Amino acid sequence: MPAIKITVSTVKGLQPGETIWDSEIKGFGCRCRQMAKVFMIKYRYGKGRTARQYLYTIGRLGSPWTPDTARDEAKRILGRVALGENPAAERQHQKSASSVDEAFDLFMTDSHGKRATRTIAEYRRLYDKYAKSQLKRYRAEDVTRADIQKLHSGLAHTAPQANRLLQMLSAFFNWCEKNGHRPRYSNPCADIERYGEHYRERFLSEQELFALSNALARYDEEHGYFKEMSHKKDKTGKGEANTVTLYVTAAIRLLVFTGARRNEILTLKWEDVDFQKRLIRLQESKTGQKTIYLSAPALQILSEIPHIEGNPYVICGAKDGSHLINIKDAWDRIRKMATIALWQDDEKLAALIREAQAKLPIDCRIDDLFKAVQTLAIKLKTTLPAGLTDVRLHDLRHNFASTAVVSGHHLKVIGSLLSHANTKTTERYAHLANDPLQTANEAISNRILQAMTEQPQNNIRKIR
Repeated sequence: MPAIKITVSTVKGLQPGETIWDSEIKGFGCRCRQMAKVFMIKYRYGKGRTARQYLYTIGRLGSPWTPDTARDEAKRILGRVALGENPAAERQHQKSASSVDEAFDLFMTDSHGKRATRTIAEYRRLYDKYAKSQLKRYRAEDVTRADIQKLHSGLAHTAPQANRLLQMLSAFFNWCEKNGHRPRYSNPCADIERYGEHYRERFLSEQELFALSNALARYDEEHGYFKEMSHKKDKTGKGEANTVTLYVTAAIRLLVFTGARRNEILTLKWEDVDFQKRLIRLQESKTGQKTIYLSAPALQILSEIPHIEGNPYVICGAKDGSHLINIKDAWDRIRKMATIALWQDDEKLAALIREAQAKLPIDCRIDDLFKAVQTLAIKLKTTLPAGLTDVRLHDLRHNFASTAVVSGHHLKVIGSLLSHANTKTTERYAHLANDPLQTANEAISNRILQAMTEQPQNNIRKIR
């Protein structure tokens, strides 16, 4: 059909399936779809023969679209095309844009093999717990800086969680940009200031390390039991050993001597241990592939751990073929044993412990003794030192690092031993090192003090 001027009469005369094109504006047309008359603009986007043709729907005949208003809109659309924009593609993108929820699921799927399993699980936990309820109703490209700031500020009472959430969302929106869910360089997490974090520093003294060592040995003795299996009908004398205890204390000792993270030791497999080269090669850790160097004490511990046939793990759990999952309860008892031992060095506290023991059976559990001592201390208004009760398993890693710094090792070396992804993590231990400026200051002050307090000597000698 030849081009004609689109007017109200020509539009109303259209039959279902018919299309007319305007004689004034190239590409402007109207099509009858069943009973509705729809205005549209057809244009090409690109250069040369490869330019692709697009069809942009303006709207149906009726308020606000008349032939004149639709013609004006067609001019505006063609003006945008002349400026290098592609209105039809943009509209299609908006229609198919993923919600934050959908995009996050894709982000999680794409993270497998690129991020550690624990990192993926932590990202999912942070999103489900803090972000999902607030962001799921938005499209990924519609989330603003104000939305993220509100989430971050809402967790001001727990600064570490607020900062971890911001870090996760920043990684997510970076992924959205790379995969077309948001415009480039539009990350809404940018420029949001993180909260200051006060790192907990808990290092063990030599006395505390000695108490811990004794507590581990005592725990082995008390909990490495062997009991008869009463359910067996035949009296074969077979029994059941509490073999888990051996792996619990071995895991804690390895944490002490390697500075590794808890899960790196609990999930360690024999195939990752190289006795000849004195190291452990982890294929996956919090910071990716990792090498843990083994000292003589660590090698000794590993050599004494029994292998269980069919179980690939070094630290075996109660179930066949599994690794130990939870050592929290055991660690709690070991800390209490070490703490009681430290209290014994104080005469007043030792007397209090003896008084508490007198009221309990000889073979009472450490939990009962510890509670009895605490109750008696409250009654006598005696303040009990923390002992090792405030020491977390992760503090054993801090203790390894602090011992290395005090021993004079460079922060770069320590960062490599601990596989710190960020040098700032290692720098938190820098204050423990001997500062050369402080050493110089001390020497200068001592020289001045000597000059001020001692009788000056005549250092002039006559030459013959």
